Amino acid sequence: MLEKICEYCQIKFTLPNHTQKYLKRRFCGPICSRRWAANNRSDSWKQKASLAKLGENNPMFGVSQTNPNSLSNLTRTAWTGKKQPIEANKKRAKKLTGIKRSQETINKTRQTKIDKGIYWKPDDLEYTEFKKYRRKVYYWTSKNDLTQLENHDKRGRFGYHLDHKYSITEGFKNKVPPKVIGSIDNLEFICYTDNLSKGTKCSITLEKLYGLQ
Repeated sequence: MLEKICEYCQIKFTLPNHTQKYLKRRFCGPICSRRWAANNRSDSWKQKASLAKLGENNPMFGVSQTNPNSLSNLTRTAWTGKKQPIEANKKRAKKLTGIKRSQETINKTRQTKIDKGIYWKPDDLEYTEFKKYRRKVYYWTSKNDLTQLENHDKRGRFGYHLDHKYSITEGFKNKVPPKVIGSIDNLEFICYTDNLSKGTKCSITLEKLYGLQ
């Protein structure tokens, strides 16, 4: 094993072997490499880069990329409120396939969801009742003609998911009859990204749900 010190963050890191490829490594990762490059670019380089764009008319002429007003920093807010296309999400999901999280991370994630009321502990008596309630909701949901709903033909793992507007979890907590939660008035097909981010939240109020019956 080869131990080196990163030239940017000054943290010691380890490399697999002493080959020429690894002996040339100066940084612990690409982030430190880019930050070092941004802080050590010469004035002549900045001028050439600016001239390649708009020359002296470029508002960023001669300005370091570490400047808070630099183009690289300004573009970080360009995606605020925007969503990635479905194809990009599919590629990202494919790359992440097979990556395993540590047991500590899994336990921490599970505990966070338990604290938020999204999950129950396996040995929780209330969880047993919730599973019975959920099965009843699914039973009444399956009784509906889903072809009446918009985007029913786009249903799929990376397409549209069947969503309960007033969530099953909230229905259980507020003792709403399973037949009401599973009714056609409480169903809709939404993009899978929206459904995953929604979690146990509700898109309509309980009063509105009863008003639709």
